[in-house]
Amino acid sequence: MPYFADQGYEVHALSLRGHGASESAKRFWRTSLNDYVSDLSQVIGQMEQKPILVGHSMGGLVIQKYIEKHEVPAAILLASIPPGGVMAATIRTFLKHPLIMLKINLTFSLYHLVSAPELAREAFFSPEMPEETVNKYFNLLQDEEGLC
Repeated sequence: MPYFADQGYEVHALSLRGHGASESAKRFWRTSLNDYVSDLSQVIGQMEQKPILVGHSMGGLVIQKYIEKHEVPAAILLASIPPGGVMAATIRTFLKHPLIMLKINLTFSLYHLVSAPELAREAFFSPEMPEETVNKYFNLLQDEEGLC
């Protein structure tokens, strides 16, 4: 965001309900993908011109669902969840970490996948990433909706 702002672009970051400092009337695990698309739609509806959307991971999936019914100048997806879902990745994770997958299914919490720095490294970072960088970002991780 700072890069594009420094280039003169108007830049906004949407904090989806239940994420960051956003509030939610629903329990986190009952928030749906449609709720997130609604959040995005509400924010875009308040803008003077339609924005170029950039989404990472689940944010990319939210954008894909939004643009099914709305037009935007462009959409950039970074390591986005594909529209068909994550079944193949889920199976691979189950085979590698069956107890973690059991915890996820019992608690509706995806945080178990990244609940320790070594798990966060496995999920998001290369083996070469310095430990201090992994720990910096590990400390910013939070739970994610598992029932989109």
